[in-house]
Amino acid sequence: YISRRGIVKVLLAIISSWAVFKIFKRQKNSLLYMSDIHLSLPQGRYADKTKPFQDFLHSWERQKSKEDWILFVNGDYIDCAFWQKGKVVGGDEAYQMSETNLFLQTAQRYFRQVLVNFGTAHDFGNLETAEEMTGSKRMGKFKWEKVDLVWFTVVPSSFGSSPALSKQEYEKLDNLLASSSNVILMTHIPLRTKDSFEYGKWSNDLNLTIPGSDSIYSIVRKHRHRILGIFQGHIHRQYETELFDVPVFCFPFIPEESYCELTQDNRYVYLHHPAKNKGTDRLKLKGKDIRT
Repeated sequence: YISRRGIVKVLLAIISSWAVFKIFKRQKNSLLYMSDIHLSLPQGRYADKTKPFQDFLHSWERQKSKEDWILFVNGDYIDCAFWQKGKVVGGDEAYQMSETNLFLQTAQRYFRQVLVNFGTAHDFGNLETAEEMTGSKRMGKFKWEKVDLVWFTVVPSSFGSSPALSKQEYEKLDNLLASSSNVILMTHIPLRTKDSFEYGKWSNDLNLTIPGSDSIYSIVRKHRHRILGIFQGHIHRQYETELFDVPVFCFPFIPEESYCELTQDNRYVYLHHPAKNKGTDRLKLKGKDIRT
């Protein structure tokens, strides 16, 4: 015989255990996301940013479990440049390898897996070396539970007059998106929105976004119902905007250590981005059910 009070206690224990299980399940395979670390050697252009990145990971790790987290850096994970006689000079292949080793040795201490997209010539001065050392490609897909992470790297001059991708790469991206039901799309060079265009204004009337006439936009528009969110970098400013009713985010680590955490449960992907003096916001990407 179990009293009414006993039944209530049992039910409360079950509910509590289920809530803990759901939280644990959602955080078991989570992503730390950022772009634009520009990790540098002591003689490098952003040498003063290297220790803050290392300190950030050390502080962040004390609150997390390495086995539960994946790091995704959306381009410019190293800087591969240094000052010489008052001018910025790009590093050679040996310099690129040294900075890449510094990045990988730093990041792999804190994460079960480290994924990267390439940015500009900062991190793939030699593309074959970058791909071999990181295990990544200029275009790729990673199965993150119920969501596919899809990324592409545009040619360095794409925010000028060149197409963002080759004909074969446009076709490959189209196929990657077509084969997925739920996508988080990542590009270092930003897709153009009203906000990213304003933030991307540069000297000589150059804009650091992919021109609106590029074929990439017809592909994104075509598959917008599959895309939960778009993440981009290159512009060193945190912002949120949208493209074709898809939310767009930018979280560059420099200059203000911007980043976000992505988790998921059976229905949603959640985005948490701590803000100074604000705590943590919790956003739902698209706010729609994940289809399986």
